Amino acid sequence: MLKDPFLRAHRYLSSNRFISLAGDITPISVRDQSLRGYLAVRRCIDGELIEKSKQDPSPLVIVGAGVAGATAAIVASKHGIPVILYERYSAAFKTMADVRTRSLDYRQYEWPRAGWRRMHDDEGANLPFTFTQHKASTIVGSWEGVLKKEISDSKTISGRGIIDFQTDSEIYLDEEQLSSGSDHDSVSYCVGENGTPHEAQIILWCVGFGVEKNTITVNKDTVYTSSKYWSNDKYDLIYKNQGKSAKVLITGGGDGSLQDFLRIATGSETAKDLYQRLNINGFIEPALRAELLSIEMDAQRAFRWSADEKKVRKYHDAPILQYLMKRYVEWCRAILNDQIPGSKSLREVLRTILAPSPRVFIASHKPYFDFCYPLNRFLATLICEYVAHYSDGVWNDAKIANPFIACAEIVGVNPKDPPPDYNPANLGSCEEYWHQVDFEDTIGKWPLATRDYPLPTREHSIFKPIIVRHGIKTEKLKCFRHASKTDMIQARKRHLLPGVAFESMVIS
Repeated sequence: MLKDPFLRAHRYLSSNRFISLAGDITPISVRDQSLRGYLAVRRCIDGELIEKSKQDPSPLVIVGAGVAGATAAIVASKHGIPVILYERYSAAFKTMADVRTRSLDYRQYEWPRAGWRRMHDDEGANLPFTFTQHKASTIVGSWEGVLKKEISDSKTISGRGIIDFQTDSEIYLDEEQLSSGSDHDSVSYCVGENGTPHEAQIILWCVGFGVEKNTITVNKDTVYTSSKYWSNDKYDLIYKNQGKSAKVLITGGGDGSLQDFLRIATGSETAKDLYQRLNINGFIEPALRAELLSIEMDAQRAFRWSADEKKVRKYHDAPILQYLMKRYVEWCRAILNDQIPGSKSLREVLRTILAPSPRVFIASHKPYFDFCYPLNRFLATLICEYVAHYSDGVWNDAKIANPFIACAEIVGVNPKDPPPDYNPANLGSCEEYWHQVDFEDTIGKWPLATRDYPLPTREHSIFKPIIVRHGIKTEKLKCFRHASKTDMIQARKRHLLPGVAFESMVIS
């Protein structure tokens, strides 16, 4: 029986030899992914699931050369474990490697913890990779150099396990073996569906979170396609060049949609940059962080007992997320109403930032922002409340009461004056043209929800562009031998990982 709680939380199927760091798990910042890769290897070694004492041990197989998989490979190698690192694409870190329009900064995900802004860029130095704020392509460039050196060192330094890095490799699993029970000394896999089966001590599945859902479908037909989150989009140009002439709709209520909302509405590269521009200081800053940290901690304690079933999520998660939304709204209104000392100048700063900006709206079929990092939730709520109640006309010409269009299911998207070659499945066809959007009210589907703002009229529901952030669809395992019945559920998908302050204690 697998005793280690970290490995049990990440176990897939019923095998102790298949550990998944992929799929619908949280949190998912790049630092969190790297930490998971480290902990998975160390826990396997400490639990004697990986044996390096054998004369010719079977390798640790790691599938996926993103930051989690690459971290795991380097850590295993330094502990004398031979590794085969498989990657389906032609290079490591492929998802972010060429993205020059999106910045990364793991520190913003630590807010509202004390000292979050004072964290240094090298504070994750106990991990193989550092996470300095830069454009994604720049950060990945530094990671590629680290991985290349570690692969070279693994072949020349005594005592290191060799890292065999194989690209363009699609891995297939023996589902029947994985689902038959936990009493195996190794696990089988093959490269390609008809490849020769191989044996591994452990398979660490680090293939990412799945396929991004960036299309709108109506009656199973694709009616709109937007740029993917990890792509070289043109959204920075909306703020710089289009200004008030743009009317942007972002669909979805998670981190992806909130980050693009903040980015386009304010021209800030990251949420941390916007927070600094707002100059939230004095009494308001520590009081705000302390209160929201308490609220978030209460929510996290409740979320840990949720489940994947839709009914459970609706009746367990929905009230918690509605409570979070309510408390964030209360705090934002208190700040904007000058009820907290030091908050008076904030409205003036917001007006300076938003007055020349594009009009940006978030539409979700839910009555709240979904699972997201606290800083994204706070800043998006603050802007929505400011525009709705305190802006003195900012964005009023859009004729939409609140930038957050809650409980609004999109049931129609139609281009205005499209060209003859218009194709809703083609990105270039969609984002260049105005579209009429039809909303359906979903408030009756959500317990405890109330309609505080009317849905936009059809006359005022015309947008350009529409940005689709509908989350991730988890990819199914590819198998060369299938089981008749399979348990495909991870033990737990929502995790509380060690914070940066404790990193040196859990990483040696």
